[in-house]
Amino acid sequence: MTEDLAWMLRTRLKREGDIPFSEFMRDALYHLQGGYYTAHVAFGPRGDFYTAAGSPLFAAVVARGIVSWWDTIGQPTTLHVVEVGAGDGRLAAGICAHLAEQLPASVRWRYHIVEVSPLLSEQQRVRLARWVSVGAVDWTPPHSVAQPVFLVANEVLDAFPVERLRRTAKGWERAFVGLSSNDTLEWRWREAESEWIALAEHWLPVPEGHVGELAPELAAFMARCAEYGRPLRAVFFDYGITCRELAAGVRPGGTIRGYARHRVASPLEHPGLIDITADVHWDFALHCAEQAGAVRAVLNPQSTFLMELGITEVVQALSESGTEGYTKCIGEFKRLVLPGGMGERFQVLQCDW
Repeated sequence: MTEDLAWMLRTRLKREGDIPFSEFMRDALYHLQGGYYTAHVAFGPRGDFYTAAGSPLFAAVVARGIVSWWDTIGQPTTLHVVEVGAGDGRLAAGICAHLAEQLPASVRWRYHIVEVSPLLSEQQRVRLARWVSVGAVDWTPPHSVAQPVFLVANEVLDAFPVERLRRTAKGWERAFVGLSSNDTLEWRWREAESEWIALAEHWLPVPEGHVGELAPELAAFMARCAEYGRPLRAVFFDYGITCRELAAGVRPGGTIRGYARHRVASPLEHPGLIDITADVHWDFALHCAEQAGAVRAVLNPQSTFLMELGITEVVQALSESGTEGYTKCIGEFKRLVLPGGMGERFQVLQCDW
């Protein structure tokens, strides 16, 4: 853990005692003094994890989906695209390039990035300098709800701080983080408060002794997304779990985990230096979208979503144009679509407002 973040966490634990895991996760990921996403996040082969955002094929297919939606809503003369959590900017750069090629010159389109990390914002500005210079990209959300918006969020929902809740013979327990006698971080379980018991009873049908997670900030996040425009289509790419899977006991210890250099690590190990993530609770996410006014919210495997957008046609076009080598295109296609890769593990939540 970084020196500043280590000192801050130890000082807080010594002063206040145990803290809820959700608060620990928020600090470990987003604290300005050394949080993972504010100071240390790393993508790609030399980083901590892979993401589809680095795939030119993925960017091309998402752009195809944006243009297709623009066509179905009557080809308006203005179009706003919002990307929440744009990573190092590669997905944004790819989408912008394809929008410039595929949309008529008469369409005024703009790409908005909503980013909480100063470190990543700087990386994005460097990578997107071409588009910033012509006024096509900015870091503010749309200013008026009376405009068409297409929102993209790739692996964003899994980074929301979660509450960990465990069903026991005596009732529900809530996970805390405490400081051991030798100053190391450790799990602590306490009797859950009534508000968490109510949520757990409704959304976590796990067997006795099993753990489940919920991201309480999802409701407010969906409400903010709903304010960006009308009509609004939002697509959220992520890995997750359902009530049915929880009830079947597929993840008895819960889904929280850490990643460092493509290896699984303890979420309490070196906070600030590792990614901490939890599977998205898809039923809860669907509920939050509907509560925020979505008129349509559907969940599909990523493979189904990309195939319906015509990913095979994009592969063919890219390979023929020489934009990407055929072998690389096929490799990306397999990773994004086929069982055993992201196509099976990842889902896409699509919402319309």
